[in-house]
Amino acid sequence: MRKHTLAWCAIAVALLSAPGCKKKSGPGGWLVGEEGLMANLHDDGSLGPGYDLGRNDDLYGIECRGLDDAFVVGSGGVFLRTFDKGATWETIDLGTDRTLRGVAAAILNDVVAVGDQAFFVSHDSGDSWTGVPVDTAGLESVAMPHDGSYALAVGDGAAWRWNGESLQQTAELPGVRAVALSHDGATAAAVGAGAWRSLDGGVHWTSIALPDGLDLHDVWAARDGTIVAVGAGGAMVTIGADDRVTVAHPGVGTLRTVHLTAGGHGMVAGDGGEVLMSHDGGASWARVSVGIDRTIYALDEIGVGHN
Repeated sequence: MRKHTLAWCAIAVALLSAPGCKKKSGPGGWLVGEEGLMANLHDDGSLGPGYDLGRNDDLYGIECRGLDDAFVVGSGGVFLRTFDKGATWETIDLGTDRTLRGVAAAILNDVVAVGDQAFFVSHDSGDSWTGVPVDTAGLESVAMPHDGSYALAVGDGAAWRWNGESLQQTAELPGVRAVALSHDGATAAAVGAGAWRSLDGGVHWTSIALPDGLDLHDVWAARDGTIVAVGAGGAMVTIGADDRVTVAHPGVGTLRTVHLTAGGHGMVAGDGGEVLMSHDGGASWARVSVGIDRTIYALDEIGVGHN
């Protein structure tokens, strides 16, 4: 237990604070998921009023940028954006009905959305889009450094890198599902049936040995190289910069999304509306009853920001 506590404390110290996105109903997190689920979860575990978006598309990804902006993607090619802390949402037509599963945004105007045979790039915060040719059945997750100089995507057993002009496969990662970049862009992490780390912007990847039987769905990377992943059976995996692996099971069902902050606040969520919170750098986790029975596919932090 002490190793687990120390690893999480290291994460809290290593993560770098930056402004995140806020919502009109207060601090906490945005949850998105099954059948158009979008709700605000406050830091104290209470659920805000949520949104009626007038549609029931599954929402698979959310990315906040700055204090006001957020982008959401989902089934049927849905792309939503807000520039006013969520007071209003705008639906943007990307010209596709393919499912979009991941979204990433840079500090300025670059936004990338990926999904089933889909990779779209916008240089004006979603006003206009360019489709990049995709030589793969599907992409499930995307990450981009804050300067927007490149993007990493994973799916269909491989890692891909967009260099500003084209999308190129960099490695075969069998069973990969999710990718993340540390706040400073120095560490990239990918997980799924295994775990991988890159220290050169996703050009080369190194496999990390994990215990058998883990099935991971999302990942977070810290500045010091520490990686945190969540997955099936309520599993939470902490991988140190030295590749030391610690496995805990604070959840019950499949955990599908994770977010951590420099202040020691953490949130994970997944199937059946399961939500866990930590306020001590992950030393302990408390289950939060939010009254949601739908799957939560993604979350992002409000106010305290991206780290």
